[in-house]
Amino acid sequence: MWWLLWTAVGIAAFCLIVAGFWLIALLHTRKGGEAMKGFEEVVFAHRGLHDDKRPENSMAAFAAAAEKGYGIEFDLHLTRDGVLVVHHDGTTKRMCGTDLKINACTLEELRAVSLPDGSKIPTFREFLELVDGRSPLLIELKNDGNSGRALVDCMLKELEGYKGKYIVESFDPRVLVALKKAAPDVARGQLCQDFLRTKDAPGYMRLLLWSMFMNLFTYPDFVAYNTAHRSALPLRLLRRAGCRICFWTVRDQEDFDRCVKDGTNPIFERFIPKR
Repeated sequence: MWWLLWTAVGIAAFCLIVAGFWLIALLHTRKGGEAMKGFEEVVFAHRGLHDDKRPENSMAAFAAAAEKGYGIEFDLHLTRDGVLVVHHDGTTKRMCGTDLKINACTLEELRAVSLPDGSKIPTFREFLELVDGRSPLLIELKNDGNSGRALVDCMLKELEGYKGKYIVESFDPRVLVALKKAAPDVARGQLCQDFLRTKDAPGYMRLLLWSMFMNLFTYPDFVAYNTAHRSALPLRLLRRAGCRICFWTVRDQEDFDRCVKDGTNPIFERFIPKR
């Protein structure tokens, strides 16, 4: 019987060690600090201030958000010829009707399709010229299967001399590691949700992303989390530890007010919030 007891003790000890190591990794964040200074009360218009007339991630949506003084969340992809363009999906099918894979196209090829308002998919440079420092930026880097270094390097090059405030986020920890190495003073954030409840990745990957174990290597300044998954254990632990949290995507005033009251940054869409 003694061997049963010692086996149970050994299993319990192993579980405690694993749990402790996970907590160390999960809570390995910079908790804001200087890198997040000035973003404490910013609210972000998700993909710009878009509606039925202004498509998401369009110049019209960005202009409307900047005019109202909102921060702007938007997405960047790298084209085959090394140009950063502002678009959410990896293809143009949903927004443009024609199915082109962005990372397999040149900018000239992408210019052949249009957004629903007839405008073209903006380049990052065009976006920066339009906003011109008027709005704080939340840049989501969309990795299409590489290490992320080329994406990061191209973004940093475009941002040289830009006077406005910006922070950067990605679902892909490899992108954040690349950003950490290339520009450690730029605030970086881990995008996440309760991947155990979704089917957005293979099983082993969902567990890895859910646990945010890669925080040990990315050392993020903030975490951007799905507002529908507020009860997820990793998120609750991060909030108790004082990590800076942004919530996506907030779609009503009640959720918006809750974010503001909790001291978190709402990333909102499809309504004009009252403040």
